[in-house]
Amino acid sequence: MAAPDIKILISCHKPIALPHSDVFYPMHVGAAGADSPLAGTHPDNVGDNLSDRNFTYCELTAQYWAWKNLDADYYGMCHYRRFFYFGSKRHVTNDHGQIEVDRLSQQTIEEYFIDDTALIESTVARQDMITPLYWDVRNVPTPDGPKKTIREHMRAYGLIDDAGFELLLEIAQRVQPEYYDDIVAYLNGSRYLGYNCYIMRRELFERLCEFEFSILEEFDRRFDYSQRTATQRRICGFLGEILFSAFANHVRAEGAWRTAE
Repeated sequence: MAAPDIKILISCHKPIALPHSDVFYPMHVGAAGADSPLAGTHPDNVGDNLSDRNFTYCELTAQYWAWKNLDADYYGMCHYRRFFYFGSKRHVTNDHGQIEVDRLSQQTIEEYFIDDTALIESTVARQDMITPLYWDVRNVPTPDGPKKTIREHMRAYGLIDDAGFELLLEIAQRVQPEYYDDIVAYLNGSRYLGYNCYIMRRELFERLCEFEFSILEEFDRRFDYSQRTATQRRICGFLGEILFSAFANHVRAEGAWRTAE
């Protein structure tokens, strides 16, 4: 049986130590506004793209590009500083369920099996959707102390204010009513997923993109970016984390898919 065609995007905006495996697809996000190409990566400003909106969509410009331009059996997303660990050995993790190392290097790539193609292919082929581990925001400090809900947690970090949340919910209720309750439940809950990191079968990836971008593109048109900090202007990327998480919970609740953390 042939191995599945897996493309795990790596969203990059600066040079990094890239894993040497054909399952990874390094993407230069925001290439439309870059001074020069990023060696070893694919630019996100060719074909149908949102590259010029990278300041707000962040890594989602890579996701959008893959949706419109890349053919695969499985699509994944990771970041220049955030990768999935596919090994079986247990490691010490932080309060976000992450293994922390000082930097990505060939040594750490090998130590954590990041570019072990056979291991990745065998793991992915057994699942329809892989996500990071959930973690509980109630156990994590914020600039305003620990919070009980994800909405309060993100607001405490100044990522999204109440106007942003309300605009998101208003649009979602109208254009994606099937997922509205999932979004509300996620925001009012404490089990955080986030990060826009995943690997999923093509059918689910296409569903995710249709769901997310139908909401985000209208949000982007209507949101007032004036008088916002650079971090606050990244709001579509932050909202993407919320929408991805609600989508993952919705898929798990359907009970028809093989899923893993």
